[in-house]
Order: sequence, then C-alpha cells, then structure tokens
Amino acid sequence: MTWLDEQLADCAKVYPNLAKHDPDYPSPDHLRRQVFAGNIAYKGDMASPTPGSDHIAKVLLGAESSPVWLQAWGGANIIARALKTIEERHPQHMEELTRRARLFLFASQDSTPEDYILKKWPGIFVIRSSGAYGGIAYRWKKNHDTGRATLFQ
Repeated sequence: MTWLDEQLADCAKVYPNLAKHDPDYPSPDHLRRQVFAGNIAYKGDMASPTPGSDHIAKVLLGAESSPVWLQAWGGANIIARALKTIEERHPQHMEELTRRARLFLFASQDSTPEDYILKKWPGIFVIRSSGAYGGIAYRWKKNHDTGRATLFQ
C-alpha cells in the first residue's frame, strides 16, 4: 500500500462525517477513480508509460479544445512521460497541444522540464515556482504521524 492508498483509506474512515457536513463531498470510490499511479522507480523516471501518464495524455488528446492545466508539485516526470507518449504515438498533435497545455511546476524534484519538456516542446506555457518542495513531500509522513497541523517548519 502506498502513502496515497493510506490517505484514501483514512478518508474512507471519516467519509460519513464529511458527507454529513457536505452532502456533495466526493466519496472515497470517486476519489480512487481520480488517482493514477505514475513513474516512481527513481527520481525523474519517465522510461515507460504508466496509468498516470496515460491519463494525462488521454486528457490532452481529448476532443475538448480548451487549455489543460497540469500541476507538478515536485517532479514533472509523469507530465514529461505523457508528453513523450504523445510525441511517440501522435506527433501530428504536438503543435496543437503545445498551445493547449499549461504547466504549473512547483519547485523542482527532477530535471525532466529542462532535459525533455522544454527541449522537445518549445513554446509550451510554463509557470515555475521555487517553493520549498521538501516541506510538502519529504516532511509529510513525519508531520502526519505527529499530528502537526502544518507541513512547513
């Protein structure tokens, strides 16, 4: 079980109370259908497609013509893998998707933006934030286990 599975299991435990206060609160099953695993073999892994990268590619290739915002709160490798899949399988859509994709990259856990995205997808819209990534990801378990209300020290 991954950390995300654990969080969804915890959400399921308190869901009756959440739904009591907000009848429209999404069910644990609904949340599980929104979650897709990405490339996690190593930092920056984009060697092969995953359910997460395939889902991003599917959304980008969808019939909708509006912009698609993609957020990476740390590593952009799953977005990079989705774009690489499109490059490999649907190169005729790269120019159109360069105009539609909007990337928000919070901090930088891996080098896939520089090594792949910006080189192969020039002109793609990118907003970069230099926030303290470690405060979110690497301190999560410690802060969660100690019951601290904040992720930042």
